[in-house]
Amino acid sequence: MRKTLLASAAVFVSLLLVSAPARAAGGEVQMPYELDNPNIATNASLFTSVGDENKSFVHSPIVLTSETGDLVLHSGDVLTGTGGPYTHVCVADGATVTLCNVDITDIVYGTGNSWSAVTCLGDATIILQGTNVLKSGCDFVPGIYAWPGKTLAISGDGTLDVSSINSGAGIGGGVGSGRACGDIVIAGGTIVASGGDGAAGIGSGVQSSCGTITILGGTVIAIGSQN
Repeated sequence: MRKTLLASAAVFVSLLLVSAPARAAGGEVQMPYELDNPNIATNASLFTSVGDENKSFVHSPIVLTSETGDLVLHSGDVLTGTGGPYTHVCVADGATVTLCNVDITDIVYGTGNSWSAVTCLGDATIILQGTNVLKSGCDFVPGIYAWPGKTLAISGDGTLDVSSINSGAGIGGGVGSGRACGDIVIAGGTIVASGGDGAAGIGSGVQSSCGTITILGGTVIAIGSQN
């Protein structure tokens, strides 16, 4: 009898993290990407299995390098690696993505580089795995930007150390009404969020506003500044 990945034929697509790549009946890993692509990781613990009742394949993680520039993550994407001075990561509206051992702390400070380490372009879910360190590239923006009127949800069992270099929140918004932020829900992970001068660790930047902040689980340390 042919085996299927899903117990119910009514469910057509399943997305889950697995400890090893999905395999065909003969044991061969089915890859949608070439393994010699320098931007694709081969660490089995990072792979995502996506399948329906008839087939399965492996969604390979995206690897940051010092040369990475603009990058938009979509649902199912797994991000890993160390970014460079012009790395600009965004999460598409409605996407659920995974950060696994991500380091974005080297964004060069200067005119035109006024972006967060991670910018959520709408509703977003970030799943934490491994050790992640994020820092904004400008005085006026947060480490992770939660889009105003939308919801950023953070979960997982990894760690996150996130900060703004000055005046922005660690997670949330930046300086002024034009950089207000939306709702933030934290359900897991070990998180240390540090705000810049006058900003919250989680919430708004200087002279700005934030939506509702809800902490449902995890270990959370939010460090604000009164300067």
